[in-house]
Amino acid sequence: MKSKLPIAIVVAWAVSQTAFANAQHGPYGTWFGEATIPGQSLSIRFEISPADSGVTVVMDIPESKLIRFPAPSASFEKGRLNVQVPPGWGLAMFRDIGLAPAEQVIRFEGTLTGDSIPGRLTVAYATLPLTLRRWGPSSSRAVAREEVSFSNGDVHLAGTLFKPRGQGRFGALVFTHGSGDQLRDAYMREADALAAAGVAALVYDKRGAGRSTGANWRVASLEELASDARAAVDHLATRPDIDSLRIGLFGLSQGTWLIGMVAQDRPRVGFLVFASGSGISVWEQEIYRTAAMMRAYGFGDAEIREAEAFQRQKFAVARTGLGWSQLDSLSKRLSSSTKWFGDFANEYASLSSARFWWLAMYHHDPTPILRTLRMPVLGLFGENDLSFPIPRVRANMEQALTIAGNRDVTMKIFPGAEHQLMVPQKYLDRTLRRTVTPDFVPTLVEWVRAHASVRPRGSPAR
Repeated sequence: MKSKLPIAIVVAWAVSQTAFANAQHGPYGTWFGEATIPGQSLSIRFEISPADSGVTVVMDIPESKLIRFPAPSASFEKGRLNVQVPPGWGLAMFRDIGLAPAEQVIRFEGTLTGDSIPGRLTVAYATLPLTLRRWGPSSSRAVAREEVSFSNGDVHLAGTLFKPRGQGRFGALVFTHGSGDQLRDAYMREADALAAAGVAALVYDKRGAGRSTGANWRVASLEELASDARAAVDHLATRPDIDSLRIGLFGLSQGTWLIGMVAQDRPRVGFLVFASGSGISVWEQEIYRTAAMMRAYGFGDAEIREAEAFQRQKFAVARTGLGWSQLDSLSKRLSSSTKWFGDFANEYASLSSARFWWLAMYHHDPTPILRTLRMPVLGLFGENDLSFPIPRVRANMEQALTIAGNRDVTMKIFPGAEHQLMVPQKYLDRTLRRTVTPDFVPTLVEWVRAHASVRPRGSPAR
């Protein structure tokens, strides 16, 4: 008769087998966790992949718009995960909020235990308990994600469609992009919240970024970017699970110019969300931004006036093609004699460059378009925006939409928020980080859900 193993040995064997299985499976995949901070959660997502040196980690902190950030230091040894962003990486979430340089860190340490990694998360001066859990289709039962692609001529655009689970023909919101090299991840938090509330949402990689093809934002015109958004609307309109008459558009900053252009050409667009922009021409916005940013960085009135005068001369040359040699001489003089020129001038390398950017971007004035838009409009703005003069933008938009006969216009200004609608978040009587104002997502979801559930009057059932 075989003797029975002592219970302690059996338990030790089981623990070792679990540890072995964890080590074999590793931490690879996507993990998500939330720490509790009064007033707002602090969520973090890690995408962990194997590498020759161990592991690589790409992290998201969605409320702070830290998206697809490769962690500079990551390791996984003996079941323990360590991820660090040391000081000196210049993260926007820590910018100008009074943190000492040594405090501008992110760190997570935890031990893999089955499908969770309990540990501790440090953000700046705060260390909080946090448990990471595997992220997958079951992580958000109310929401389904579908990888989609659509074309705008020879340009192929890749994105993700967030949908409520179940059958139906849903209203939908298409997220366009601001300036820069932007990926679909920038609005995944908002898209997920909308889908959980019953509205589909499409996010896509900007042309030339991520898995989308085409010339990137450095040489793309506003019309090209708007035509990509038109292609997104047209793609959704062909789908049997989307109601073609309940498709709306969201744009932030540069995106606010784009969505107006799309809506003018696609009368079936059901509603529009303007965030942090529109109401003035691109060249006027650039002059305002120059002055506001210089003032924030401590430049005096004389320097600001000099910079504004340079910007006006630059745009006059770009508009007409006249006066290039004088502008070129002025650029060379200012670059060697002023402190502001290198950071705020945006000088042109040639007359051809100046003319290209005028025709591609800076000439655009949204006012004539706004005067034609009669679909419901939501405007969301930050009180402390340094890129757009919000009181003027709001007044211009309201006036233009009144001329259009638009009777469904809602405007909201978030106190203390800046251009990206971010505000400082307090913890333990100090400012911990910048986050998107907590009211933004609930305001967006509530308004969009109400308007995406209503078909335009007189529209036929499809």
